[in-house]
Amino acid sequence: MSNDSVEKLFWKIYNSKNEDELHKIVQTDDLLSEPHNWKPYGGNENHFGAFESQQLIQDVVVNSFNL
Repeated sequence: MSNDSVEKLFWKIYNSKNEDELHKIVQTDDLLSEPHNWKPYGGNENHFGAFESQQLIQDVVVNSFNL
């Protein structure tokens, strides 16, 4: 994975016009399909809870604007 290929992928994603175009990029780009290019969040395979709890945190933030 070279810096040039990562930058090209960034610009393809950045310039995508809609969700369908983004989905096509994610499904077809070689950088995203190679398992060795993916690392677990925080280096821990069991970080599902960090993402699962995000909705609860957002509810608190949204409710804090309703003072």
